[in-house]
Amino acid sequence: AEAPPPAQDATPDADAETQPLYGPRRAAAAARVETARTAPKIAAPLEKTFGDVEKDLSTKWMIWLGGVALALGGGFLVKYSIDAGVLSPGVRVILATLFGLLLAAGGEVVRRKRQDLAFLSGTPDYLPAAISAGGIFTLFAAIYSAYALYGFIAPFAAFVMLALLSLGASALALLQGRFFAYLGLVCGMVAPLLVSTGDPSAWTLFPYLLLIAGAGTLVAKRVGADDVSLTSLTLASGWAVLWTLTNWTAGDVVPVGLYTIALGGMNVLAGHGTGMRADDGRAKASEGFDVISAAIFGLLFMLVRFDGYSAFSLGLFAVATLAQGWLVLRDRAHDTAGFAAVLSSLLLLTVWHEGALGLGALTLSDGWGGADVMSPGAGAFLSACFIAAVLVGGFVFLAHRRLAHKVLWAWVGAVYPIAVLVLAYWRLADFGISMPFALASLGIAALSTLAVASVRKSAGDRVSDVMAAYAAAATLAVALAFTMVLRDGWLTIALALEVAALGYIWRMLDAAFLRTFATILAGTVLVRLLLNPAVLHYAASSGMGVFNWMVVGYGFSAALFILAARLFAARDEGDNLTALLNAGAALLLIAFSTLEIRVLASDSGGLTGDVVALEAALQTVNWTAAAAILMWLEIRTGNELYAFLRKFMTGISIVTLIVAGGMFNNILMNNAKLGPHIFWNLQLLQYLVPSLILAAQALMARRAGWQDAFQLYGGAFLVGIFGWLTLEVRHAFHPYGGQAPTGEWELYAYSFVWLIYAVALMFAGLRLEQQKIRQAGLGVLALVVVKVFIIDMSSLEGVARALSFMGLGGGLIGIGYLYQKLSRSDVGE
Repeated sequence: AEAPPPAQDATPDADAETQPLYGPRRAAAAARVETARTAPKIAAPLEKTFGDVEKDLSTKWMIWLGGVALALGGGFLVKYSIDAGVLSPGVRVILATLFGLLLAAGGEVVRRKRQDLAFLSGTPDYLPAAISAGGIFTLFAAIYSAYALYGFIAPFAAFVMLALLSLGASALALLQGRFFAYLGLVCGMVAPLLVSTGDPSAWTLFPYLLLIAGAGTLVAKRVGADDVSLTSLTLASGWAVLWTLTNWTAGDVVPVGLYTIALGGMNVLAGHGTGMRADDGRAKASEGFDVISAAIFGLLFMLVRFDGYSAFSLGLFAVATLAQGWLVLRDRAHDTAGFAAVLSSLLLLTVWHEGALGLGALTLSDGWGGADVMSPGAGAFLSACFIAAVLVGGFVFLAHRRLAHKVLWAWVGAVYPIAVLVLAYWRLADFGISMPFALASLGIAALSTLAVASVRKSAGDRVSDVMAAYAAAATLAVALAFTMVLRDGWLTIALALEVAALGYIWRMLDAAFLRTFATILAGTVLVRLLLNPAVLHYAASSGMGVFNWMVVGYGFSAALFILAARLFAARDEGDNLTALLNAGAALLLIAFSTLEIRVLASDSGGLTGDVVALEAALQTVNWTAAAAILMWLEIRTGNELYAFLRKFMTGISIVTLIVAGGMFNNILMNNAKLGPHIFWNLQLLQYLVPSLILAAQALMARRAGWQDAFQLYGGAFLVGIFGWLTLEVRHAFHPYGGQAPTGEWELYAYSFVWLIYAVALMFAGLRLEQQKIRQAGLGVLALVVVKVFIIDMSSLEGVARALSFMGLGGGLIGIGYLYQKLSRSDVGE
């Protein structure tokens, strides 16, 4: 028989943990992980957890606690010597220093000799680190005591000694692990807070901080500890912010600015390669380095403002921006930081102390040492805008062929100069009429057109998408130029023209980005025209007449939307962009007709007058027709956007039919004066026309097979017609309104008209084989019966009473005859 396989113990696996994770070991490790993941979680994991806790408590934590006890023991020994007066202060400091050196060196000796000496061979790896850490803490306490308690050493000497201690701890990190990198970093960064010369100087502090941060970052890079690098750079950046807010004086921009630039370089070196190495766990750290890059530009932003927009601070910002561009050119991992640089420059121009923002002079804070930030003048602001636009726009255009995300950066480079122009236009002209800015916008359009021609001649991938970015920028710049010399809603018109122009360019270039850009612009136009209360003040509030800015603002914009929809649908019929444009055109036309009715029918001849009866009736027709048109588009295209808008407008139209009909054009409720004409009056517009439109919607719903919609619109139509007939009877007897009482013949007329209406409904229901219509007719008939037997019997006399009952009887007989004559199989359903 074969011998059984040898028993498996923990030794091979434990040894394997120290080997590189390559080849078979990687596969074996993956198999173990998968087995552990899928195994039932019962008692064994609980026992293992307790074992791990016991192991940690009895080894690692006890040893680290022992290291802390050593450090505390040294401190207590010094305290005892102070209390007992055994040793002089100088001797205490010397002994503490020697004890600290002994521990620091002893930990390293243990690390080196523990495999050679029998009594140290079983000690864990973190025993040497615990001993050395106790020594570092003791040395730190000895130096600080010599300075702060006894005054043995001058502040500068203490500062230097603590710096050397920090560097020594960082050096130990190369031998004993990242903990000492943190230890040295904390000691070095805290030292300036503990040791003060009484005359703080940026020229002294920031070179020292740069040395500490550089040492920590270098060590972290050597040992592969990205978290230490991030901590080092974060603390170093925090010192720049702290100094700027508490000790800033004139001239500090040079040392603090150079220090900030150096931190940016260290951040690049520390984070190099993290973004491209997701397999070794460093990809997440790259996000931290991107945050540090953004913080660097935030610091430069602060320096520019604190230094009063000096040429040196602005130069540093420009140098940092160009350096970031060079990094983006070399490695796509720097794209995020590149975007941070672009956004920081736009933010700086946005809050610049100049023009329409109204900042004037901004006092930073009393006691911070900063003078008032005064505007450097419009010339300096325009120069900064010009340089920023040239730097970013020019760099992207010249380098776009070598960029990894060339399309995305092409859009940034194309749109950035326009964004800067808009900022300058806002800050200096407050969006007023300005021919110089219009000419500048046309200049950008010309340069963008030249860029399109240049890119067209080049070879490479995504050329059409890059061309699309510059072509879109050219059309946007032209639209802005028109906006800068025109007023009221002309900006919206320009944007709508831009949407149509993008459709034309898309047909030539077939660039997907143009569709996204067009969607954004179309949404902007709709928000400006539909959700912007300022449109009520774009023109005079009275005497606007038929031809006004709304004809162009809404009517022309709607036409441009329809044109853009046709252009974008040339190759992609029925997509979301086309639906948005068509629906947007419909909404613009609805808004246009609504505002035109407001102007023509209001009592003031403008947009701000009171609502009158004629306007209420016209708006009811307008909105009901809009719902019908949207329904036709929905059936034709099947787009859900049309469905949403149709339901929305249906709700508005029905509410308006009820509310406007009750408040303005209801002779029963408010004694509306409708004039002598029985048929041609406001009730025709308020009730009959909207009801007929609802009937048309019901027919469309029936043909489309929408049963619920058919019942909704059909029911609304029947109710509307019933209301119109009833009110027309009232109007026939009271043409001029008033509170005249209801006479006998008027009561009879209601019964007669309702009866005719009930017969018509039942006849139509039988003919169309629609049970719901027949049921509606029966409901009206029931209403007539109740009225005749309850109201007419008690209120009518003589001939009117007789005719009422005779008409009802004849009607009932006639209905019975019709049911027998026209009955079909579904009558009894």
